[in-house]
Amino acid sequence: MHANTLRVYTILPPAFYRALRGHNLSDPARALYLVHGVWTELPPRDDFDDEGFNAEYQAEIRRVVDLLHGAAEIAPRPGHASGRYDADVSPWTIAYIMGREWEPYSVVGFNEDPSASRRYLGRHLTIAAGTPPDIWMVRQCDYLLSYEEDTFNAQRAIAYTNWPTTDPIHHSTETSYDQQMAFRGLKYERDSSEGPPHEEEGVSLDPSLVRTTARNVAGWFASYHVYPYYPDFMLYDPGYN
Repeated sequence: MHANTLRVYTILPPAFYRALRGHNLSDPARALYLVHGVWTELPPRDDFDDEGFNAEYQAEIRRVVDLLHGAAEIAPRPGHASGRYDADVSPWTIAYIMGREWEPYSVVGFNEDPSASRRYLGRHLTIAAGTPPDIWMVRQCDYLLSYEEDTFNAQRAIAYTNWPTTDPIHHSTETSYDQQMAFRGLKYERDSSEGPPHEEEGVSLDPSLVRTTARNVAGWFASYHVYPYYPDFMLYDPGYN
């Protein structure tokens, strides 16, 4: 493929990291660099401030950082990789991208929490004013940066996962569910048991609101999963033709 960088979403089995380290040591002229993620499911009741949810996510952050330095022993858990992580691939790990593609209804749900923070001043990252999900994303990134610095005296560039569904751009060719019903002359009352609709426009996560502190020497960037066919505005917006 002539690729030079791998994007990994979640913790893989130890054999992956051993193979990556072995390849890079044996063929340094064609080293493969690594951008590693820290996966999570959505929080219960769309509450990103849930204490148990945050404790588990921060434990996963520590596991990822430790294993990249070849210093982790992860006990078996259903649906997760585990084992002894003894391959230090930190010399080739160039960045972190936190989390996953965030369902818009969960972002909307947390936005509506009046008690959630809308400002964050951290050791490595700050956000003067943003939505509660914006603040939560930055807080998790800052936690990882602080943990890796305190434990391994290292920093890497970092971002959180975003996608066109929650980008801060207005897409006029994307219609909401209610607009689609109105265009068709239909009236439809949703069954509450079906859960909230998955809208592709109307809620945003904005990484441009984030600023780095003087302590942050590795940097901050934005990361988007972009598809040529999804959401609909990728197909119908004339500006993207």
